[in-house]
Amino acid sequence: MMRSVWAFGAMLSLDSMASAQGGGYDESKMEYIDNGVIKLGVNKGLGGAITYIADSQTEKNIVNNYDWGRQIQMSFFAYPIPYSENGKDPAAHWEHIGWNPIQAGDDYGNGSAIVDFQKSDTTLYVKCIPMQWPLDNVPGECTYECWIELDGNTAQVRARLVNNRSDQNQYNARHQELPAVYSNGEFYRLMTYRGDQPFTGDAVVRIPKKTGGGFPWDYWLATENWAALVDDNDWGLGIHKPDNYFFIGGFAGQEGQGGTFDSPTGYIAPLHTEILDHDIVYEYTYTLIVGDLTEIRDYAVVQGQGMGLPDWTFENDRQHWRYNAVGSTGTDAGWPINDYIQLDLGKNQLWATSPPRLWQAEEAPVLYINAAFSTSQSKSRVAWTNYESDSYDPSFDGNVIAFDIIGDGEFRTYAIDLASVENYAGAMSYLGFQPSPSPEEGGWVKVKRIWFGADQRHLDSFSGKMVGNDLALQVGGGPGRSFAVEATSDLSAQPTVWTDVGSVRLDEEGEGLFVEPGASLPRFYRLKEASGADDPVAGGPVANAGFETPVQATFTYGPLTDGWTFNSSSGLQASGWQAGAAPEGAQTAFLQGGSSSIEQSLSLEAGDYEVVFWIADRTSDGGMQTVEVRFDGAPVGTFSPANGSFEEVRTNSFTVASPGDYTLEFAGAGSGDVTAFVDAVSITAK
Repeated sequence: MMRSVWAFGAMLSLDSMASAQGGGYDESKMEYIDNGVIKLGVNKGLGGAITYIADSQTEKNIVNNYDWGRQIQMSFFAYPIPYSENGKDPAAHWEHIGWNPIQAGDDYGNGSAIVDFQKSDTTLYVKCIPMQWPLDNVPGECTYECWIELDGNTAQVRARLVNNRSDQNQYNARHQELPAVYSNGEFYRLMTYRGDQPFTGDAVVRIPKKTGGGFPWDYWLATENWAALVDDNDWGLGIHKPDNYFFIGGFAGQEGQGGTFDSPTGYIAPLHTEILDHDIVYEYTYTLIVGDLTEIRDYAVVQGQGMGLPDWTFENDRQHWRYNAVGSTGTDAGWPINDYIQLDLGKNQLWATSPPRLWQAEEAPVLYINAAFSTSQSKSRVAWTNYESDSYDPSFDGNVIAFDIIGDGEFRTYAIDLASVENYAGAMSYLGFQPSPSPEEGGWVKVKRIWFGADQRHLDSFSGKMVGNDLALQVGGGPGRSFAVEATSDLSAQPTVWTDVGSVRLDEEGEGLFVEPGASLPRFYRLKEASGADDPVAGGPVANAGFETPVQATFTYGPLTDGWTFNSSSGLQASGWQAGAAPEGAQTAFLQGGSSSIEQSLSLEAGDYEVVFWIADRTSDGGMQTVEVRFDGAPVGTFSPANGSFEEVRTNSFTVASPGDYTLEFAGAGSGDVTAFVDAVSITAK
């Protein structure tokens, strides 16, 4: 909330009507939970805001309670600015803040009312009606809920806003504190990671206190999704918010001094820039970590590994996307979101902007947009921001590419070949989408999903032709492959013959991008493997050849999955963790250390075979894993990947003398903490 010091850019007095120094803080309304590692307390007189967190042994409170705008608490912002209600207006120094209910109370010392409260030894639930911070005793037209559970040295928190505003206008997005965290003056050193090599052990940085007056807080992109306020011994409080990159924080007052009711304070808030509809239900989660800086960062790194490439599916929310249009407020169809977002193409200079998200261009050469356009226009545009550690805002200058669309209102997946653009290189931080270059009254676009794909199946050259509804390909002199064409972006111009086409890219859903020689623009086709055709990636008798089930958010040791048996030193991981993107699909297997193994029982006919798969090394382990491939117990190949780039490899050929069931095994043979990743396994007849 930046209370009693600042509020999103306006300088305020350090004196507050709600100052706890004035005796307004009621200790008798405290409720505590303690798991023997950390102790956490909320105040039932202040909407159940977190007013206490400490090591269970020392019981030294880290949380600042100088006024009701500090604490660790929920806070949301919306328009109009200034905000008045029932004849009550904000003081002049609060006119800039707008609609702003907060969990603890208001600037006049009125606490937020609790409407439900539950507690066990290590859990808390609280529901309150928050107060409008800049107004005197005006409850917000909404409720806040928090579920808190202690786990080791962490507090796991889920928070929910249920809005019920009588003002039903859809306003533009504003920054939201998710949540606001205020520390005592002793915890003045603001630490984070803001580089372009997250989860690799790269150095953390301190964001120093700003000097010279003016706005005291800094914005930055926390590319490991965490920040911490620590003391001179690097001990204190950290916050981790999954997949949240935009942060604000700093320190105000005398560094290193002051207790819970004193003015000096450190501040952190993970931010998203969100539209808050009048009836929105908005949830988020975060983790508070009490410990030293290494513990705090290690927790965040474990949670963030294997995050994969950006993938936004608009099934039931906006996925933190926001919109900008000239002279306009609301630019989508409003809440609730059901399966897609719908944008009004009548808005002038309409852009949709992603939340910040770090990705490497070389791992994400193709952008996919699943959308339906109703428009007479034939072009859309996408844009991107090159990541810079000292920048946090989107900037699309010069980073724009146009692509063809069909405006008949039907859903299609459009593939945009970003790798062909020279300045799409290195680390990226934002994506922009302009559905139409000029306004069109009555036009609309519905967007189901926007995501990046790797060059998962890049065929250097092929020749092919259309045979009825099938596309027959001959690839590099190898076996023929047949695809059924389900749809094309230009049926009237569908070619009947291709020869020596320069490149083909297919993703895990069978989307294809084909570049026809002499054509000015790519033509897009949706392909489906025709009956009886060879599997182009991972075939033969191997089940779950791309390790795509069960779906992983990060990684799992020893999962129960289709086809494969994993031991406790092997498992599945989401693509992109300390290696390149998965060659097939969105996941890979991993083998860690010398006792790791995965195996599968499969049926084969008599004949000569070889195993084909992709392999890469973990980039941060400081060593090299060796993987031995065994067929029915006999070694058929040994592989030691040199780096994190996936490479296709083949075993020695082996003979199956008679039809039957056999065992295929991958075994780690390295020593120490070394890991290899395996994907896209097939057994091919020789």
